[in-house]
Amino acid sequence: MADSIPVIKFHKRKYGDELLVDVVTLDTIRNSKTFARVMRQSFYGLMLTTGGEGDVEGNTVTETDRVARFRQLVDEHFLSEIGVEFYADKLCVTSNYLNRLVRQSLGKSTKQYIQNRRVEEAKRLLRYTWLPIADIAEKLNFDTSSYFVRAFAKAEGNTRTASTTSPNNIPSRRQSSIT
Repeated sequence: MADSIPVIKFHKRKYGDELLVDVVTLDTIRNSKTFARVMRQSFYGLMLTTGGEGDVEGNTVTETDRVARFRQLVDEHFLSEIGVEFYADKLCVTSNYLNRLVRQSLGKSTKQYIQNRRVEEAKRLLRYTWLPIADIAEKLNFDTSSYFVRAFAKAEGNTRTASTTSPNNIPSRRQSSIT
């Protein structure tokens, strides 16, 4: 019975502002990603029909506001969330639209911006802490320390510049007391 509940899908035609509406049932939605996509499309369609460029209070949201909010979200979640889809969902926009906004405003892709934020945090941790590289890689949600080193080198051009100013290369009190 619950599988036959109708879900409305909205489509905007390529040419013109007409809305096409499809009605599907939940039994056609097989997994949670498909369900999330259908619900997102329904929400976007509802926004289109209501002229939705506003927030929940009805205030107009500009592209500059969205980019500022994106930057704030990255600062809050870059340690745990590295996917573009997460940030697009939080801003109620598509990944493609978010990428276009970020590229226009910041001159880089959304993924590059998130990666650069992770690298900036890595540089801070390398410079001001005694954490081993493996711990830094884990803290920044890299799969392995070797992947972290490759990503860091790609972003910075090389690893020597940042690592030579790192306290990780200065003998620690623990190391000097051993010798």
